[in-house]
Amino acid sequence: MFKIPVIQSVLYIENNFRWIEIVSIPALAILFLFFFLRWKFTRYLITVFYSFLYGAMAYYIGRQLQDDGISARVIFAFTAYFLSLRFHQTKYRSLKTKLSMKIVVYEN
Repeated sequence: MFKIPVIQSVLYIENNFRWIEIVSIPALAILFLFFFLRWKFTRYLITVFYSFLYGAMAYYIGRQLQDDGISARVIFAFTAYFLSLRFHQTKYRSLKTKLSMKIVVYEN
């Protein structure tokens, strides 16, 4: 392959760095969870990101239904995006009210 031993050793080292993937994927997941639970702003960013993914998925479905035009694609994409945002807003509002309610125990 290569005649220079330095390049061969570098390529061998790069191919054996699977442990970086094994360590970095759970570390990123833990960091993602920490930011999700720590700051409200990250929850909203993640919500917008997932709503965008739902819109892209609906755009793909619209493309399968109508090959020659773009109207079904755009209608499906915007509908899915805004419905997803609305459902997330409703869920966050219900979680907020559940967390803010005080539990009162009455004794007889």
